[in-house]
Amino acid sequence: MKVKTNTKGLQFKIWLYMSGFVVIVLSFIWLLQTQFMTPYYRQARISSANSIVDTIEKALLKQNDYSQDSFDIATVKNYLQSNNTCGYFTNQSVNKAYIFNDTEPSCYAGFTSSDLLLYSSKAGDSPSLKYSETYVTKSGQSRYLLVEKMNTSSLDNQEGDYYIIISMALDIPNTTIQIFRSQFLWIAAIVVAAAIVLALFIARRMSRPVVEMKNKATLLAKGDYTVRFNHGGYSELSELADTLNFATEEMERTEELRRDLIANVSHDIKTPLTMIKAYAEMIQDISGNNPLKREEHLQVIVKETNYLTSLVNDMLEISKYQSNTLIINEANFNLTKLVNDLADLVRENDEQVSIDIECPPDLVAYGDEIKIGQVISNYLGNAIKHHGDDQSVIIRVLAKGNHYRIEVEDHGSGIAAEDVKSIWDRYFKIDKNYQRTTTGTGLGLSIVKSICESAHYDYGVDSVLNRGSIFYVTLKKGKKG
Repeated sequence: MKVKTNTKGLQFKIWLYMSGFVVIVLSFIWLLQTQFMTPYYRQARISSANSIVDTIEKALLKQNDYSQDSFDIATVKNYLQSNNTCGYFTNQSVNKAYIFNDTEPSCYAGFTSSDLLLYSSKAGDSPSLKYSETYVTKSGQSRYLLVEKMNTSSLDNQEGDYYIIISMALDIPNTTIQIFRSQFLWIAAIVVAAAIVLALFIARRMSRPVVEMKNKATLLAKGDYTVRFNHGGYSELSELADTLNFATEEMERTEELRRDLIANVSHDIKTPLTMIKAYAEMIQDISGNNPLKREEHLQVIVKETNYLTSLVNDMLEISKYQSNTLIINEANFNLTKLVNDLADLVRENDEQVSIDIECPPDLVAYGDEIKIGQVISNYLGNAIKHHGDDQSVIIRVLAKGNHYRIEVEDHGSGIAAEDVKSIWDRYFKIDKNYQRTTTGTGLGLSIVKSICESAHYDYGVDSVLNRGSIFYVTLKKGKKG
């Protein structure tokens, strides 16, 4: 089976870049050695000439007599041979000269006494007491000549000035270049092969967690919310895995809420529609001529129609809040009056529940009065549905620094800690055996969340299981006008 290489994949890219980098480096080294080795070698040889001359001069200046037997020629000769250099030591009249190294036949080939006198004269006339030049021998070899006048002022010298003359080859031996090129080709071939294998190994190792994440992300996109992303051994991949795991959990939770929403909305819509149809048929077939029965049946139809209207309005309200089109109109308003008006409205609609108010008189708050009214109303509606055996609900306003905290307390069954975060979601039910409420649409707390987050009001709930709950919202204090 032929395996197709993904040339746009991460693994191939890493392998290609690493292999290419090795090839570029080797090519650069090859270029340096073939194109720049000779100039570098020539410059290095010329730079070393001054050091060689200075070393010889120091050795000779230790002698008071420059006769051939008065100093160790062998030491100087060995030093020059180790540096592949020829050396002359002569006086100004060239009537006394020693050859320190004559192992190279081309060292002084063609040099005459006149040449030596000329070079000595040029060195003596130079401020640096040195003269140098590059020349080519008859055999085509490039050489470098350096002549230095010795500083013999401290010596008892009767024979005039002395000069050190050295000559060195500037060309790299062909055999050396051939050996180097042959070795370099073998080494380069081995290094490239090893680099390609190593790059493939590293590329696979580095890309494996990314490929694994990609495959799991594909499953996630297809709706498999059970996938979990593993840490990849690198901090960036570990952070990405944590983010993807969090997103997966949120998507799984959202999907569950979506299914519940569809089921609950379908149930809430289907039930009133069924009742409206049934009572309309009853009016048509049974109670058409009976005013009392007809009125009773019409009241049911009106009630269910009102419920449907409230449900649609609440859903539209939530949609408006979540689309960021909500306009917050904040101003100073009488918080005490708003709380009392809302409590009176609840008492008119439900006389069985006692509404107690703990609010100082004439409190002025700063916020959107209509939106805050919706928040308190939804808190009250929720508290009435979950009131305890005492059938009482408390509205409390507390001053805390520069804010007012409005609390609505019931003494019902309370909320488990693990459910507190979810109660603000649409149609979330602590009891999954959902039954349509007799009052409200089940969207009240979701509307509270949307309003408070849009207006940046602090909100939440403090609840103890089997003891009751306190829902709250916080407002800034206003200024009395």
